[in-house]
Amino acid sequence: MCLLFEYAATLGLIDVAYTHPDGARHDFAGNWGTDDLAFLSRYDGLQYFRINPLGAWCLGIADEYVPAAPPPSASLTVYPDLRLQWEGPISADERLLLEMWATAETGGIWRLDQEKAFSAIEGGHDVDALRKFLAARDDQPLPETVEGFMRKTERDARALSQVGSALLIECASAEIADRIAADKRTARLCLRAGERHLAVYAAKANAFRRAIHALGYGMPHGQWASAADGRDDDRRRDRRLARTP
Repeated sequence: MCLLFEYAATLGLIDVAYTHPDGARHDFAGNWGTDDLAFLSRYDGLQYFRINPLGAWCLGIADEYVPAAPPPSASLTVYPDLRLQWEGPISADERLLLEMWATAETGGIWRLDQEKAFSAIEGGHDVDALRKFLAARDDQPLPETVEGFMRKTERDARALSQVGSALLIECASAEIADRIAADKRTARLCLRAGERHLAVYAAKANAFRRAIHALGYGMPHGQWASAADGRDDDRRRDRRLARTP
């Protein structure tokens, strides 16, 4: 009963029926020292349990699990200018989703916000969840301006991607930067980043160092150590991502 109540139930694998443990069970009365106990433990109040869809999937009884969407607590009207007007109180989970994508205004009005939408998508949330959320609460089709907002926001939020750390190098003169950026030994290892600046991927820092030595230039070793640290950070990040399910 402890395993069912404390672990399986709290993990959401089963549903339980529970009453106050006082007088709920009597099968322990024959044990020595229990004569005066109204209950042996709080788990005496566990009367029934049933395996729910999540539990069936985790136990291999069901082939798939589709979470049940909670019914809308209120209806809303979606306006072309990105305003959302609610009719009636909204639930806590609805408010949490709204706060992720929109900004609250006065009189029960919310407005879809691009900055918040960017943060939501960058955090791994899917804009399609917002689309389904709005469509389920508005009897009318979503305005084209709102659909366009969601499509554009999703596209623009993924316009850039981080590919690794880089070392920004300042050359003593523009002529040196020109030579390093143009030489076949170093051109593939760096990118021009201004008149006297070059950007080098941290993972290529040592190769770049050897190449500039061949050109007759050098840079203090302590600054290369910083680049190596960044490269190690990238490798640790890649290992964490590889272990993530």
